[in-house]
Parts: sequence; C-alpha cells; structure tokens
Amino acid sequence: MHVNQWLKMCSVLFLCGLICAAGCDSSKTRTGKFSEEQMKNFPLAKRTTNHLPAGGLVLSVGEETITADEVADTFNSTLTAIALVADEKSFYATAKPAIQDLVKAKVVDILLYEQAKNEAPDNIDEKMEEAVKAEVDNFVAKHDGNYAEAQKALKREGKNWQQFRDQMKKIILMQNYIQQKIPEDMPVTHDEMIEYYDQLRSEKYHWNGYIEFRLIDIKTDQVDPNDSPMEKARQIVQMARAGYDFDELARKYSQGHRASAGGLWEKVTEGNLASPYDVIEKEAQSMDVNQISEPIETKGHIFIIRLEDKKEAGSIPFEQVQDEIEADIKSIKRRLEFEKMYSRLLAQANISNMEGFINYCVELAFRKASMRR
Repeated sequence: MHVNQWLKMCSVLFLCGLICAAGCDSSKTRTGKFSEEQMKNFPLAKRTTNHLPAGGLVLSVGEETITADEVADTFNSTLTAIALVADEKSFYATAKPAIQDLVKAKVVDILLYEQAKNEAPDNIDEKMEEAVKAEVDNFVAKHDGNYAEAQKALKREGKNWQQFRDQMKKIILMQNYIQQKIPEDMPVTHDEMIEYYDQLRSEKYHWNGYIEFRLIDIKTDQVDPNDSPMEKARQIVQMARAGYDFDELARKYSQGHRASAGGLWEKVTEGNLASPYDVIEKEAQSMDVNQISEPIETKGHIFIIRLEDKKEAGSIPFEQVQDEIEADIKSIKRRLEFEKMYSRLLAQANISNMEGFINYCVELAFRKASMRR
C-alpha cells in the first residue's frame, strides 16, 4: 500500500468510526432528520490562518486551531521512511495528498463538534456525565481494573484524566449528533436488496466447485510397442475395482508427475485444469465419490480416475443473507450521507489559505523527516 493511501485511510478513520459507533446500539430508537436545507443553513464562520508568535503556522477553525507541527508529526516514522529514498519533489508528490486529506478530516472533525454543541439540548451535560463515566470505567477495565496502570497508560499518551474525559465527551456528543442527522434505520426496499445480491453474488455469495481425485496417467508414447496401452489401462481398472489399492497402482503404473504421491490431486477448483487434463473435470461431473472411471484416452494420454471428493458450485440463497444485505445497504446509505455532510461542511467552512497551510505542512514534514533520517 502506498503511503499516501495509508495516511488517507488513517486520517478519515476517526470520522468513519464515528458513524460505525453511532450505529452500534440498535436497541434504542434513533430520531432526527437530515435534510439538504438544514445543511445549507449550518452557521459556519469564515476561517483564517494565523501565525504563532514562534513562527509556527496554524489553521484556525472556530475556537480551535490545527498546528502544522501536529500534522507533520502525525506519521513521522512513515514520512521519515519516504524521505530516506525520495528527494523533496518526490516527497511532496507522495505526501501532499495524504496530508491534505488529514487536514480536511481534522477541519470536519472540529466543525462537526461545533455543530453538535450548537444543537445539543440544555441538559446535555447531565446526560454526558454518565456516558463519560462509563468510558472511564471501560478504560480502567481494559487495564485489569487497575486505576494506577490506566493512569500510566494515559500519561504515556500525553494525557491526564481530565483530557481523557474531555475527549470522550467530544466523541459521544459527535456520535449523538450524527445519529440524529443520519438515522441508522434507513428504509431499504426489496428491489434494492435483490439488486445488491445479484451484483455481488459471484464474489460474495458464490462458492466454486472443486474435485479431488487420484489419477493413473499412462502416456501412450512410453508404453512397450508390443503392448496395447488401452488394454493395459483396462487391466489396471479391473485390478482397482477388484480391491487393489489405487494408491499403490498409481505408484506402480502411472507415468504422471504425481505418481509418487499415489496419483493424488488435492482440491482442484473448477475450470483450473488445462488441456489435456480438462477432460478429468468433465468426467468427474458424472462420477460418484470413490468411483473408478473407465480408461479415458486423450492427446497422448490414457487417464484412469478415482474420485476422492467433489463439491458442486453454488450460491447462498438470497433468503439466507437477506438480513445481512439489508444491514450492508443501510451502512452504505449512511456512509454516503456522511460523505455528503463531510463535503458540505468543507465547502461552507470557507477557510482561507488552506492550500497554503497544507503546502507548509508538507514542507515542514520533509524538513523534520530529513533531520531524523
């Protein structure tokens, strides 16, 4: 995976995770309406970029700022690895798309939180306290219930308990906001589910057939001229059907490349046998497991097959995966609605000089990565 693809994935992971987390508790009824008109009326302020006294560039978004240092340091080990093998121009071309996505994701994160705060009910703090306490308890539980160990883990991340609580409050508030704007229980029609099933049946709901067999391969040009290859093959079939071990017969009489393994061909997926072996698959279609075929003559070979196992190709019936399909479509619809929200927030934010800030972040990332290499 190229680094820009990896960084892009990571930069939007938090935002996409909010959607997933927002839909985890299906036992509660979700309310709220997400409309285009509402999105147009979001009161987003115009933003500007400022310089810190120390000269570090920041991007101001509402009451918060994004610093060039935090952007440049987000994936320092990855960027350092790129700087080891790339000049500044190549580094820029590789890193800029990912850093651009990261900055945009951070901007939307801030704007979503602002919207969530603006539309939160007056008594939200009371409700949040219980939810935040549960998150604290969960974090401690992950450290075997040891409060001191949990606190050490936070310290290693550069946080204290108050910062952790503030972060959880922010995430929970944003989850609730997204739930209201993008309901979990979006309607899905039967026709939509059928169309989804048909489109994905071959890759998601289909299994390929296979055959497993032992083969005695008699090559007609390697048989004694005084012997009849077909007559020899018939004698081998008779011995096999009379109870002789097919494994041993293959080791003794087969001239194929798997003779030493008793002629065993393990699970061959349908359609994967090239000529002249493709005739084996055709013959196996009409055979039962453990059955021994008649001699099959083809292109310089005479084959004798013992069918060990087979499975016909097929698909999982729609009825068995209907609930899964409905959930998938709902998830897709919610993701698309979130992407619309994401794009509208960016478009309406009207942040000046974002491009200049992103360019500066790339330059700073290269300088830092070059110093670490």
